[in-house]
Amino acid sequence: MSEGAVVRPADLSTTVVICAYTERRWADLVEAVGSVREQTVPVGEIIVVIDCNPELAERAAAEFIGVVVVENTGKRGLSGARQGGRDRVP
Repeated sequence: MSEGAVVRPADLSTTVVICAYTERRWADLVEAVGSVREQTVPVGEIIVVIDCNPELAERAAAEFIGVVVVENTGKRGLSGARQGGRDRVP
């Protein structure tokens, strides 16, 4: 990009990573995904990282159409899940 170029929102591609680990917070996860989808400037990609809960990963993959759902295969916990999400960002 040349110096002084104007960057418009359509020129940007944003990836949002949401981490989750328990079905007890399913409503919060649904709300978080919905909130991201309703942003003024649409995001390029939503990645939901599920930490050590295959059943939750399966449910999320089935219900969140257009969302990338991945299971954390690294270190258990939020830091490992965040890293798993970062690893998926192009």
